[in-house]
Amino acid sequence: MDTHSRLLRLRREDIAYFKFIIESYEGMAVVRTQNPQEAIVELMIAPGWDQDVNELLEGLRKEIPIQCTEKPQSAKAITGHGQSQTSDSD
Repeated sequence: MDTHSRLLRLRREDIAYFKFIIESYEGMAVVRTQNPQEAIVELMIAPGWDQDVNELLEGLRKEIPIQCTEKPQSAKAITGHGQSQTSDSD
């Protein structure tokens, strides 16, 4: 089973708090800031933790605004690990 990733938009001032809360559940998920200017973070969810993450996000949404910016995907698809990708750079 692959790790799944979600891209989320937060307020910039909430990124550190969000990361602290998520990563306090050791082994559940890792948070990586994808775009600090836009406050977009990647939430990389370990196999078997999907339901727990969903419940935690539901609770956190009562405290801070969290917006999904993309459907959940495997981490390989987002990071490019294990797959060849084409680049659309100029």
